[in-house]
Amino acid sequence: QTIVVSGDGKPLRYLRVTATKLRERRDDFIFALGEIELLNEGAAENFARQATVTAKDSIEQGVRWGTANLVDGIYYRELTNPSAFEELQELRGRRSKIEKELRPTDVEQRLAAMDKRLKSLNEELQTFPEGRMVYAAATHFPRGGQFTATEGKPRPIHLLIRGDMQAPAERMTPGALPLWDTAPNLFQGLTDERKHEQGSSTHAATGHHPHADTSASDGRAFAKAMSYSWDEAKARAELARYLTRKDNPLVWRSIVNRLWLWTFGTPIVGTPNDFGRSGMQPTHPELLDYLAAKLRDDPQHSLKSIIRILVTSKTYRRSSRIDPTMAERDVDNAYLWRANRRRLTAEEFRDSLLVAAGVLNRQMGGKSFQDFVIEKPEHSPHYEYHLHDPADSKSHRRSVYRFVVRSQPQPMLTTLDCADPSISTPRRDESTTALQALAAWNNRVVEFAAGKLGARIDEASESPDEQIEWTCQLLLGRSASPLEQEVLREHLHNHGPASLARVLFNMNAFVYLD
Repeated sequence: QTIVVSGDGKPLRYLRVTATKLRERRDDFIFALGEIELLNEGAAENFARQATVTAKDSIEQGVRWGTANLVDGIYYRELTNPSAFEELQELRGRRSKIEKELRPTDVEQRLAAMDKRLKSLNEELQTFPEGRMVYAAATHFPRGGQFTATEGKPRPIHLLIRGDMQAPAERMTPGALPLWDTAPNLFQGLTDERKHEQGSSTHAATGHHPHADTSASDGRAFAKAMSYSWDEAKARAELARYLTRKDNPLVWRSIVNRLWLWTFGTPIVGTPNDFGRSGMQPTHPELLDYLAAKLRDDPQHSLKSIIRILVTSKTYRRSSRIDPTMAERDVDNAYLWRANRRRLTAEEFRDSLLVAAGVLNRQMGGKSFQDFVIEKPEHSPHYEYHLHDPADSKSHRRSVYRFVVRSQPQPMLTTLDCADPSISTPRRDESTTALQALAAWNNRVVEFAAGKLGARIDEASESPDEQIEWTCQLLLGRSASPLEQEVLREHLHNHGPASLARVLFNMNAFVYLD
């Protein structure tokens, strides 16, 4: 087909594209070009003949399908000569006969069996559940702006003379500090692999070359000479093996100390992030070592098994009742003679509101939700929490799936002592402020949950006493005392069920765990 392009009256050239076939691929077809011609007005001269062909995307195959064939002047033509057509048919018949003779007799059966098996596998594949998206760090990804993939090869790290970026000394290799008495001072596995490359001048990140000069120029020359490299995956695996060695007590102690903290509210070692010389001494060293050894010697290193031991212990099941005699001896309850009374964390308080409202989505996994509206995303984005609609069902998931903005925390959760997401916070602070009472009464999430719970109270019963009983059992896990019953009945009569819900949301029996 000839495509003619005409303009302002001036004669232009013609572009002729000859396509011979569509080559089938897995899910589509390849457009197979046969010839490209650029012709003048009289079609007497082909300006594309023997020209250089460039393309952003092309698939070439053998001699027949190549860019050079597009401009060689040879292209497919329909046969009009009867004798030539008969010869073509004869040649095609001979080719089919040769292919049939060379092909094994069972090839058709094998191909049919393979097609049947493939169809069966595809049907089985359709029964698998939809895969979940995994958010993880990666070293292989397409470049985006200044972010480039390392392809598993970490950038060179040099010892900096006096910390000066312009004065690099020798190149560093993977290593670790000797954190315990029997700890190896190098990653032995990596060192053994590269002894022939590195020789005696290879050192860990904490080492120093015995002959390294402190001048910047000599340091740069030495760094340039050290051309060895290592595999990042092996270095990470070696670090994991280093930290989990059986003779390393620190990791196992640190893990079980945090499990104890999350279970009981207070840790055995009061400085969970510091097990060094400046950290606090454990209140129960034998208990800490027993749990650490239990976790270390478990073939599965199961955290659930340790948690099961903790929550089934007598210590966990103790009452929070104050014993004056014991309080005189241990006012801080360091030796756990009673259960520690603690306030709900900010996330627990929010999730409890959604449970009370009857709208909590307990779905596990999946994409995080946003409880804010983004304004001006094209410049410096503004995260406007007050513009978010609490009735949006997408945000009715547990707080663990909340999208966390480190630069602008959620106001209500921050008021309720939610941890700063930009720093490591092993143990939550617990304060009591007027802002917390205002947030627990006036926040829009509280208002929404109170309205929903108020509707549930109306549906539960028509009797005020039964409504109060049902609500107290739901929120407090107990019946109201006679005095509470009297006050709550009067409040319900004067202000309605939604206001009753707000009152119960602010009671110590709801906010604190005994």
